Amino acid sequence: MFVRMVSAKLKVNQHKQFSELFQNKLVPMVRKERGFQDMMLLGVSGAPEVLVMSFWDSRETMETSEKNLSSKIQEMLFPLLEGPPEVKTFTLAYSTMHDVPAEQMMAFQNQAAITTPIPGVGGG
Repeated sequence: MFVRMVSAKLKVNQHKQFSELFQNKLVPMVRKERGFQDMMLLGVSGAPEVLVMSFWDSRETMETSEKNLSSKIQEMLFPLLEGPPEVKTFTLAYSTMHDVPAEQMMAFQNQAAITTPIPGVGGG
């Protein structure tokens, strides 16, 4: 399973409009996509930050959905955002809510060691 995380800052006083668009338009649109599993909206109380997490059965269905819906989502939500959102993709390694295949958990546990220094950590 794969997770697409999109973080963004809302323009002032746009929480209600964003939430309504999310619930009434975005979720129903994404729910129709092949491979879609779940979607969550997280917010910081009293702050403009929001985080949208979408869960997909495979990287391929997630990427196909992004190609199909990207322009519609941008047109719908970007007027409510301060700037471009940050998008990251993760492999779901463990969940108490979602069934993660054992081979996916093992692949996460057995991935190769990081050999490239991370800037600012350990003198890199």
